[in-house]
Amino acid sequence: MSSKQPVIHIEPEPYDKLLDRIAFVFLLLQFLIPMVMFSSLDDSIPTRFDSSGEVSSTSSKYTVWILPFVGAFLYGMLWFLNKAPNTFNYPVKITPENAEFHYRKSVRMMRNIKLICMVMFAFIVWSTVAVGAGLASGLNTVVMTILLILVFAPIAHYLYTVWKETPG
Repeated sequence: MSSKQPVIHIEPEPYDKLLDRIAFVFLLLQFLIPMVMFSSLDDSIPTRFDSSGEVSSTSSKYTVWILPFVGAFLYGMLWFLNKAPNTFNYPVKITPENAEFHYRKSVRMMRNIKLICMVMFAFIVWSTVAVGAGLASGLNTVVMTILLILVFAPIAHYLYTVWKETPG
């Protein structure tokens, strides 16, 4: 089905560019936080938190670099996917008449998801570093829960918008 969808280029609007820039700042923070705090870290830092935010697993402080690289990979994949919205699955049939509307809405959704994921990864990196440096005792589960819920907000908004405003 996706191969039959029209291929058109969607030029980012100023708000889209802003979302990309903010997401990139949070990606950079994922690397800057460990860089600045690395010498303050204990030899063993958290690698896993349980559902109550308590540390449930630890490892070498060098593992602090894994999450920023995973975040960079995710950032790159979401950036790359946004270049080809015609390959996405849509809840409606995409036609030449409605393609721009749906592509614009879907790439905006993906940008929002990318931003929320970068904020979440930066928060987890900060929490890991804070515990490893003795500045905190665990992960703030309220913040983490809010971030996890927020990941789904752009999807819900997109679906609502599509069903409410789909042209023709």
